[in-house]
Amino acid sequence: MTTRFLVNKTTGKPVFFKVGFYVLRYMDFFEVHKNLNTMKSIFKPLTFLCLLILFSCEKSTVEEEAIVAGDAIIGLWNLVQIDDEDVTDLDCYNDSYIESDGENISFYILDLNEDGSCTEILVGTEALTIEEDFYYIGDEAMDFTITGNTLTWRVNATLTLLFKR
Repeated sequence: MTTRFLVNKTTGKPVFFKVGFYVLRYMDFFEVHKNLNTMKSIFKPLTFLCLLILFSCEKSTVEEEAIVAGDAIIGLWNLVQIDDEDVTDLDCYNDSYIESDGENISFYILDLNEDGSCTEILVGTEALTIEEDFYYIGDEAMDFTITGNTLTWRVNATLTLLFKR
């Protein structure tokens, strides 16, 4: 379809003509009318298929997705490694753990002092929120990665704790 711009000689205002529109419309009418029976036979099954797909879809809620995502962290996780060092046989560290029920998370992390005594580093229970596969305690995102029975917690740029179920 082409549009031409002309000026009316008496008024001096632009006049628009759509050339070819009416000819194409007339030709399309005959093509559509000729294939109308074919189109009717296609639209009935297509409409049925669309309705079937529409009504077979399930409604999903954010709460259901949060419960499914939260299942991965549920359980008791024992500290087994700090950075690249195995701590399963070291006093204090072998008593350290994280435990979660999907809604709350409990920390009991101990450190071994030079004199052989233990110091509580992190002890307590906090509410746990899971949004879009990210774990939050309050507004703080926790850098947890769960792969099978291994939970990796990147505490900061230089410290990574590894836990196992």
